[in-house]
Amino acid sequence: MSHDALPPGRTIVDPHTEDRDLRLMASGSAVNVLQAPGRVPETVRDLKPPGAFHTNTFALGQARRTAILTTASSTVLRISPRGFRKISMDTPMIAVALLRWAAMDLVDGIREHRSGSNAWAIRYGWRGSPEHVFETASAGRQPVELDPGTRDAAAEGLRSVRCFQSVSLHPLANGLGTHVHLVTVPEGEPIVAHGELDGHVYLLLEGEAEMFGASGYSLARFRGGGGAQEVIIGEVSFLAQGGRVGTVTATTDCLLLQIPRDAVLWMLRHHPVLAVTLHKALLRTLCWRMLEADDEREQLVAALAGTVVPPPRR
Repeated sequence: MSHDALPPGRTIVDPHTEDRDLRLMASGSAVNVLQAPGRVPETVRDLKPPGAFHTNTFALGQARRTAILTTASSTVLRISPRGFRKISMDTPMIAVALLRWAAMDLVDGIREHRSGSNAWAIRYGWRGSPEHVFETASAGRQPVELDPGTRDAAAEGLRSVRCFQSVSLHPLANGLGTHVHLVTVPEGEPIVAHGELDGHVYLLLEGEAEMFGASGYSLARFRGGGGAQEVIIGEVSFLAQGGRVGTVTATTDCLLLQIPRDAVLWMLRHHPVLAVTLHKALLRTLCWRMLEADDEREQLVAALAGTVVPPPRR
Protein backbone atom coordinates (compact mmCIF):
# COMPACT_ATOMS: atom_id res chain seq x y z
CA MET A 1 0.00 0.00 0.00
CA SER A 2 1.36 3.43 -0.95
CA HIS A 3 0.10 7.00 -0.99
CA ASP A 4 0.48 9.81 -3.52
CA ALA A 5 0.36 13.56 -2.78
CA LEU A 6 -1.07 15.26 -5.86
CA PRO A 7 -1.44 18.95 -6.80
CA PRO A 8 -4.69 20.39 -8.21
CA GLY A 9 -5.33 19.87 -11.91
CA ARG A 10 -3.53 16.52 -12.00
CA THR A 11 -4.93 13.48 -13.80
CA ILE A 12 -4.75 10.67 -11.24
CA VAL A 13 -5.79 7.92 -13.63
CA ASP A 14 -7.47 7.75 -17.05
CA PRO A 15 -9.04 5.05 -19.27
CA HIS A 16 -5.62 4.15 -20.70
CA THR A 17 -4.19 3.20 -17.28
CA GLU A 18 -3.82 -0.58 -17.22
CA ASP A 19 -3.24 -1.44 -13.55
CA ARG A 20 -6.02 -2.89 -11.36
CA ASP A 21 -4.99 -0.97 -8.23
CA LEU A 22 -7.63 0.28 -5.81
CA ARG A 23 -7.39 4.02 -5.09
CA LEU A 24 -8.90 5.63 -2.00
CA MET A 25 -9.09 9.39 -1.48
CA ALA A 26 -7.82 10.41 1.95
CA SER A 27 -7.86 14.20 1.43
CA GLY A 28 -8.59 16.83 -1.22
CA SER A 29 -11.18 16.65 -4.00
CA ALA A 30 -11.48 15.44 -7.59
CA VAL A 31 -13.96 14.92 -10.41
CA ASN A 32 -14.86 11.80 -12.37
CA VAL A 33 -14.97 12.76 -16.07
CA LEU A 34 -16.56 10.64 -18.81
CA GLN A 35 -14.56 10.86 -22.04
CA ALA A 36 -16.73 8.96 -24.52
CA PRO A 37 -15.76 9.02 -28.22
CA GLY A 38 -17.55 11.73 -30.17
CA ARG A 39 -18.85 13.49 -27.05
CA VAL A 40 -17.75 16.47 -25.04
CA PRO A 41 -16.05 15.37 -21.77
CA GLU A 42 -18.67 15.38 -19.02
CA THR A 43 -18.27 15.44 -15.25
CA VAL A 44 -20.14 12.42 -13.90
CA ARG A 45 -19.41 12.73 -10.19
CA ASP A 46 -17.64 14.93 -7.70
CA LEU A 47 -15.26 13.01 -5.46
CA LYS A 48 -14.24 13.83 -1.92
CA PRO A 49 -12.85 11.88 1.04
CA PRO A 50 -13.53 9.28 2.16
CA GLY A 51 -14.07 8.15 -1.42
CA ALA A 52 -12.90 5.55 -3.89
CA PHE A 53 -12.74 5.45 -7.64
CA HIS A 54 -12.44 2.89 -10.43
CA THR A 55 -13.43 0.27 -7.86
CA ASN A 56 -14.94 -1.87 -10.62
CA THR A 57 -11.47 -2.26 -12.17
CA PHE A 58 -10.11 -3.59 -8.87
CA ALA A 59 -13.10 -5.80 -8.05
CA LEU A 60 -14.26 -6.96 -11.49
CA GLY A 61 -11.34 -6.39 -13.84
CA GLN A 62 -13.47 -4.01 -15.93
CA ALA A 63 -11.69 -1.54 -18.22
CA ARG A 64 -11.79 2.06 -17.04
CA ARG A 65 -14.15 4.41 -18.85
CA THR A 66 -13.52 7.68 -17.02
CA ALA A 67 -10.65 9.94 -15.98
CA ILE A 68 -10.10 11.25 -12.44
CA LEU A 69 -8.81 14.83 -12.15
CA THR A 70 -7.87 16.54 -8.90
CA THR A 71 -9.56 19.87 -8.17
CA ALA A 72 -7.52 20.52 -5.00
CA SER A 73 -4.33 19.17 -3.46
CA SER A 74 -5.11 15.54 -2.71
CA THR A 75 -3.73 12.48 -0.97
CA VAL A 76 -4.64 9.14 -2.53
CA LEU A 77 -3.97 5.68 -1.10
CA ARG A 78 -3.10 3.05 -3.70
CA ILE A 79 -3.41 -0.70 -3.13
CA SER A 80 -2.54 -3.36 -5.72
CA PRO A 81 -4.47 -6.67 -5.85
CA ARG A 82 -1.30 -8.46 -4.73
CA GLY A 83 -0.84 -6.04 -1.83
CA PHE A 84 -4.47 -6.49 -0.83
CA ARG A 85 -4.08 -10.28 -0.74
CA LYS A 86 -1.14 -9.87 1.64
CA ILE A 87 -3.15 -7.53 3.88
CA SER A 88 -6.02 -10.05 3.85
CA MET A 89 -3.72 -12.80 5.11
CA ASP A 90 -1.82 -10.70 7.66
CA THR A 91 -4.51 -8.39 9.02
CA PRO A 92 -8.01 -9.37 7.80
CA MET A 93 -9.66 -6.71 9.94
CA ILE A 94 -7.81 -4.00 8.00
CA ALA A 95 -8.71 -5.72 4.72
CA VAL A 96 -12.40 -5.62 5.69
CA ALA A 97 -12.08 -1.96 6.68
CA LEU A 98 -10.51 -1.11 3.29
CA LEU A 99 -13.26 -2.97 1.43
CA ARG A 100 -15.91 -1.13 3.44
CA TRP A 101 -14.17 2.18 2.69
CA ALA A 102 -14.31 1.41 -1.03
CA ALA A 103 -17.90 0.16 -0.77
CA MET A 104 -19.29 3.19 1.06
CA ASP A 105 -18.55 5.52 -1.85
CA LEU A 106 -20.53 3.18 -4.11
CA VAL A 107 -23.32 3.02 -1.53
CA ASP A 108 -23.68 6.80 -1.67
CA GLY A 109 -23.75 6.77 -5.46
CA ILE A 110 -26.37 4.02 -5.62
CA ARG A 111 -28.57 5.76 -3.06
CA GLU A 112 -28.40 8.97 -5.10
CA HIS A 113 -29.27 7.08 -8.28
CA ARG A 114 -32.22 5.21 -6.79
CA SER A 115 -33.67 8.28 -5.12
CA GLY A 116 -33.09 10.48 -8.18
CA SER A 117 -31.14 13.01 -6.11
CA ASN A 118 -27.93 13.17 -8.15
CA ALA A 119 -27.52 15.60 -11.02
CA TRP A 120 -27.89 13.24 -13.99
CA ALA A 121 -30.86 11.38 -12.46
CA ILE A 122 -32.66 14.69 -11.97
CA ARG A 123 -31.89 15.73 -15.52
CA TYR A 124 -32.38 12.45 -17.38
CA GLY A 125 -33.91 9.90 -15.02
CA TRP A 126 -37.18 8.13 -15.71
CA ARG A 127 -39.60 9.08 -12.93
CA GLY A 128 -41.50 5.82 -12.92
CA SER A 129 -44.50 4.26 -14.61
CA PRO A 130 -48.13 4.80 -13.54
CA GLU A 131 -48.55 1.01 -13.90
CA HIS A 132 -46.16 0.42 -10.96
CA VAL A 133 -47.43 2.31 -7.95
CA PHE A 134 -44.99 1.81 -5.09
CA GLU A 135 -46.50 0.71 -1.81
CA THR A 136 -44.68 0.27 1.49
CA ALA A 137 -45.00 -3.34 2.62
CA SER A 138 -43.76 -5.63 5.38
CA ALA A 139 -41.20 -8.27 4.49
CA GLY A 140 -42.57 -11.82 4.21
CA ARG A 141 -39.54 -13.70 5.51
CA GLN A 142 -40.03 -16.93 7.48
CA PRO A 143 -37.17 -18.68 9.37
CA VAL A 144 -36.26 -22.25 8.42
CA GLU A 145 -36.06 -24.62 11.39
CA LEU A 146 -32.89 -26.74 11.20
CA ASP A 147 -32.01 -30.10 12.69
CA PRO A 148 -28.50 -31.66 12.41
CA GLY A 149 -29.34 -33.39 9.13
CA THR A 150 -30.88 -30.40 7.38
CA ARG A 151 -28.10 -28.15 8.70
CA ASP A 152 -25.44 -30.27 6.99
CA ALA A 153 -27.45 -30.40 3.77
CA ALA A 154 -27.98 -26.63 3.85
CA ALA A 155 -24.28 -25.97 4.47
CA GLU A 156 -23.36 -28.19 1.52
CA GLY A 157 -25.82 -26.28 -0.64
CA LEU A 158 -23.97 -23.06 0.09
CA ARG A 159 -21.04 -24.34 -1.97
CA SER A 160 -22.89 -23.28 -5.11
CA VAL A 161 -22.53 -19.62 -4.04
CA ARG A 162 -19.51 -18.08 -5.70
CA CYS A 163 -18.13 -16.30 -2.64
CA PHE A 164 -18.09 -19.54 -0.61
CA GLN A 165 -16.45 -21.80 -3.20
CA SER A 166 -12.88 -21.08 -2.12
CA VAL A 167 -13.29 -21.03 1.68
CA SER A 168 -14.00 -23.55 4.42
CA LEU A 169 -17.70 -23.77 5.19
CA HIS A 170 -17.32 -25.37 8.64
CA PRO A 171 -17.68 -22.07 10.58
CA LEU A 172 -20.68 -21.08 8.45
CA ALA A 173 -22.30 -24.49 8.95
CA ASN A 174 -21.73 -24.29 12.70
CA GLY A 175 -23.23 -20.79 12.75
CA LEU A 176 -26.42 -21.70 10.87
CA GLY A 177 -29.40 -21.00 13.07
CA THR A 178 -27.41 -18.88 15.52
CA HIS A 179 -25.26 -16.29 13.73
CA VAL A 180 -26.64 -16.69 10.21
CA HIS A 181 -30.04 -18.04 9.21
CA LEU A 182 -31.96 -19.66 6.40
CA VAL A 183 -35.25 -17.97 5.54
CA THR A 184 -37.98 -18.53 2.98
CA VAL A 185 -40.14 -15.95 1.23
CA PRO A 186 -43.30 -17.05 -0.64
CA GLU A 187 -44.03 -15.87 -4.15
CA GLY A 188 -45.41 -12.32 -4.21
CA GLU A 189 -44.04 -11.32 -0.79
CA PRO A 190 -41.23 -8.77 -0.25
CA ILE A 191 -37.78 -10.09 0.66
CA VAL A 192 -36.81 -6.60 1.83
CA ALA A 193 -39.22 -3.69 2.01
CA HIS A 194 -38.74 0.03 1.38
CA GLY A 195 -37.91 1.85 4.60
CA GLU A 196 -37.20 -1.35 6.54
CA LEU A 197 -34.50 -0.99 9.22
CA ASP A 198 -33.47 -4.63 9.85
CA GLY A 199 -29.96 -4.11 8.42
CA HIS A 200 -29.42 -7.72 7.28
CA VAL A 201 -27.97 -8.81 3.94
CA TYR A 202 -29.36 -11.78 2.01
CA LEU A 203 -27.86 -14.29 -0.40
CA LEU A 204 -30.47 -15.62 -2.81
CA LEU A 205 -29.94 -19.40 -2.92
CA GLU A 206 -33.06 -20.51 -4.80
CA GLY A 207 -35.83 -18.68 -6.63
CA GLU A 208 -36.30 -15.43 -8.52
CA ALA A 209 -36.96 -11.86 -7.39
CA GLU A 210 -37.40 -8.33 -8.73
CA MET A 211 -36.23 -4.99 -7.30
CA PHE A 212 -38.40 -1.87 -7.37
CA GLY A 213 -37.23 1.67 -6.65
CA ALA A 214 -38.95 4.20 -4.45
CA SER A 215 -40.96 5.58 -7.38
CA GLY A 216 -42.24 2.11 -8.24
CA TYR A 217 -40.32 1.19 -11.39
CA SER A 218 -38.34 -2.02 -11.84
CA LEU A 219 -34.59 -1.71 -11.25
CA ALA A 220 -33.37 -5.30 -11.61
CA ARG A 221 -34.32 -8.98 -11.67
CA PHE A 222 -32.44 -11.69 -9.79
CA ARG A 223 -32.21 -15.47 -10.10
CA GLY A 224 -30.59 -17.72 -7.49
CA GLY A 225 -29.21 -21.23 -7.79
CA GLY A 226 -25.78 -21.10 -9.38
CA GLY A 227 -24.49 -18.79 -12.07
CA ALA A 228 -21.26 -16.85 -12.47
CA GLN A 229 -21.77 -14.61 -9.46
CA GLU A 230 -23.56 -14.52 -6.14
CA VAL A 231 -26.92 -12.75 -5.86
CA ILE A 232 -26.87 -10.38 -2.89
CA ILE A 233 -29.93 -8.46 -1.71
CA GLY A 234 -29.95 -5.61 0.82
CA GLU A 235 -26.26 -4.73 0.52
CA VAL A 236 -26.79 -0.96 0.72
CA SER A 237 -28.58 -1.00 4.08
CA PHE A 238 -26.23 -3.68 5.38
CA LEU A 239 -23.21 -1.43 4.88
CA ALA A 240 -24.82 1.90 5.82
CA GLN A 241 -27.23 3.09 8.47
CA GLY A 242 -30.77 3.90 7.42
CA GLY A 243 -33.75 2.22 5.83
CA ARG A 244 -34.02 0.29 2.60
CA VAL A 245 -34.01 2.38 -0.55
CA GLY A 246 -36.19 -0.04 -2.50
CA THR A 247 -38.28 -3.20 -2.30
CA VAL A 248 -37.23 -6.64 -3.58
CA THR A 249 -40.21 -8.92 -4.18
CA ALA A 250 -40.09 -12.70 -4.65
CA THR A 251 -41.47 -13.61 -8.08
CA THR A 252 -41.22 -17.32 -7.14
CA ASP A 253 -40.82 -19.04 -3.78
CA CYS A 254 -37.33 -18.11 -2.54
CA LEU A 255 -34.74 -19.56 -0.16
CA LEU A 256 -32.16 -17.13 1.23
CA LEU A 257 -29.23 -17.00 3.63
CA GLN A 258 -29.77 -14.14 6.08
CA ILE A 259 -26.57 -12.52 7.44
CA PRO A 260 -27.12 -9.95 10.22
CA ARG A 261 -24.74 -7.00 10.42
CA ASP A 262 -23.32 -8.17 13.76
CA ALA A 263 -22.39 -11.54 12.19
CA VAL A 264 -19.36 -9.79 10.68
CA LEU A 265 -17.77 -9.57 14.15
CA TRP A 266 -18.41 -13.29 14.67
CA MET A 267 -16.76 -14.03 11.31
CA LEU A 268 -13.74 -11.86 12.10
CA ARG A 269 -13.23 -13.65 15.43
CA HIS A 270 -13.75 -17.23 14.24
CA HIS A 271 -13.11 -17.25 10.48
CA PRO A 272 -11.64 -13.95 9.21
CA VAL A 273 -11.19 -15.29 5.67
CA LEU A 274 -14.98 -15.62 5.47
CA ALA A 275 -15.44 -11.99 6.55
CA VAL A 276 -13.04 -10.79 3.84
CA THR A 277 -14.72 -13.05 1.27
CA LEU A 278 -18.17 -11.70 2.15
CA HIS A 279 -17.01 -8.09 1.80
CA LYS A 280 -15.36 -8.84 -1.54
CA ALA A 281 -18.72 -10.18 -2.69
CA LEU A 282 -20.48 -7.06 -1.39
CA LEU A 283 -18.01 -4.86 -3.27
CA ARG A 284 -18.50 -6.83 -6.49
CA THR A 285 -22.27 -6.50 -6.15
CA LEU A 286 -22.07 -2.74 -5.58
CA CYS A 287 -19.78 -2.40 -8.59
CA TRP A 288 -22.32 -4.22 -10.77
CA ARG A 289 -25.12 -2.01 -9.43
CA MET A 290 -23.13 1.14 -10.21
CA LEU A 291 -22.21 -0.10 -13.70
CA GLU A 292 -25.90 -0.77 -14.35
CA ALA A 293 -26.70 2.77 -13.22
CA ASP A 294 -24.03 4.13 -15.57
CA ASP A 295 -25.40 2.01 -18.44
CA GLU A 296 -28.89 3.33 -17.76
CA ARG A 297 -27.56 6.87 -17.78
CA GLU A 298 -25.81 6.37 -21.11
CA GLN A 299 -28.95 4.84 -22.63
CA LEU A 300 -31.04 7.81 -21.50
CA VAL A 301 -28.54 10.41 -22.70
CA ALA A 302 -28.16 8.63 -26.04
CA ALA A 303 -31.94 8.40 -26.46
CA LEU A 304 -32.28 12.13 -25.91
CA ALA A 305 -29.48 12.76 -28.40
CA GLY A 306 -31.01 10.40 -30.96
CA THR A 307 -28.00 8.07 -31.04
CA VAL A 308 -27.60 4.36 -30.39
CA VAL A 309 -25.35 2.83 -27.74
CA PRO A 310 -24.63 -0.84 -26.93
CA PRO A 311 -27.09 -2.57 -24.57
CA PRO A 312 -26.24 -2.92 -20.87
CA ARG A 313 -23.46 -5.38 -20.13
CA ARG A 314 -25.41 -7.53 -17.69
